[in-house]
Amino acid sequence: DIDLIFRHLAHADRGIRYAARVALEHQPIDRWKDRATAEGLEPAAVIQAAIALARHGHAGHHDAAIAALNRIDVAQLPIEHLLDLVRAYDLVFIRLGRGSEAARQTVLAKLDQAFPAQDRRLNRELAALLVYLDAPGIAGRVLDQLDAAGSQEDQTHFAFILKDLDSGWTPDLQERYFKWFNVAAAHRGGMSFEGFLINIRAEAVAALSAETKERLKPILEAKIEVLNPLAELQARPVVKKWTVDELLPLVDAGLHGRDFENGRKLFSLAACFKCHRVRGEGGSIGPDLTGAGGRFNHSNLLESIIEPSKVISDQYQITQFVLADGKVVTGRVINLHGSKLSVLTNMFDPSSLVTVERSEVDVMQPAATSMMPEGLLDRFTVDEILDLIAYLKSGGDRGHAACANVEESGSGLKYRVVRPGTGKRPGPQNSVTCHYRGWLDDGKEFDSSYSRGEPATFPLNGV
Repeated sequence: DIDLIFRHLAHADRGIRYAARVALEHQPIDRWKDRATAEGLEPAAVIQAAIALARHGHAGHHDAAIAALNRIDVAQLPIEHLLDLVRAYDLVFIRLGRGSEAARQTVLAKLDQAFPAQDRRLNRELAALLVYLDAPGIAGRVLDQLDAAGSQEDQTHFAFILKDLDSGWTPDLQERYFKWFNVAAAHRGGMSFEGFLINIRAEAVAALSAETKERLKPILEAKIEVLNPLAELQARPVVKKWTVDELLPLVDAGLHGRDFENGRKLFSLAACFKCHRVRGEGGSIGPDLTGAGGRFNHSNLLESIIEPSKVISDQYQITQFVLADGKVVTGRVINLHGSKLSVLTNMFDPSSLVTVERSEVDVMQPAATSMMPEGLLDRFTVDEILDLIAYLKSGGDRGHAACANVEESGSGLKYRVVRPGTGKRPGPQNSVTCHYRGWLDDGKEFDSSYSRGEPATFPLNGV
């Protein structure tokens, strides 16, 4: 039933939208190709139908698919649908070809001003598409995002997509781009990180003219030195040797309307992204902190940062090995192979492995200290610490109460309008259907329609 399928292409549940698209793709394309690009469909249905058409259509469908996607009002889309929209454009260009120049210009006119976006996921997707479309000034704009990115993941992504950009480069931009590789190579990543960087850089260098290679020779042949991940933080003056007792009342009283972006930058400055992941961004050596704000109170969070060795989870406990020759090796065992143990001794460098022979171990015991360094907050001001804790409480969600400016109703209900509606204003006796997320004053989330995957309906006078 094509009608049934199209009705479910816009379902609130992403899984049902996916199932409807798969069902559509199993129907003969002649039964639905015209409807897929017709006017009148809901935005989510247009996106899913365009993806289906990209997967099963041909080059002749390109411009119609682009025109259908262009009719969507991006200002009214939630972030998840915005991501789907950009990926739908990607798929049309990948599967159905570059299309006409006129069609490409319409996409640029629609999306170019949206970059950069506040959401890092959307930024990554837009950057890749705009580089492909050769948007005006895109080299410098993406380089700005590379410089501002807090994690190596995002930096490497922007560097990767720029290697395929043929035009719009100036000598200054080229120098900025290739200098980044020297800085990035001095950092540490996974076992294949260095190889990936070499490959990206080699492809970018191969596209240069002989004259440009000669001009960039001092940069391309520069000696790379390993950097201290905490060098930028340690260059700051010490503000105070903070204690939990000093900061707890300040955090309890001041965790409202904080600066999300500044908190994220401070999280990066303290090298937290090297080991911890927040909403898919960062490393995996330490615990994922996306849900930390909901699991721990303010006292727990401050204690874990200021006194990291006070309580150490069994999952991240490091081990001390005293060997027969008197040598001491301290770190996390990450691999067991026969009689050999592979021990990670530097959390900032996943390749810093020491092999320990079981037969040479005299004493093996839990270490009393955490791999997490102490004093990370001592170079931050109170305002900076509040922004950092708010970022942790938010779990990477810039709309979280700790980072949002809220209003208060006459009855004392604190609220924030994420996106105003365009319909009739409801009264106290009306019922409304909407997505919402609820927090207590301490920032703990107590309910969320987003988590359930569907909006809630309730009478206004029943709130």
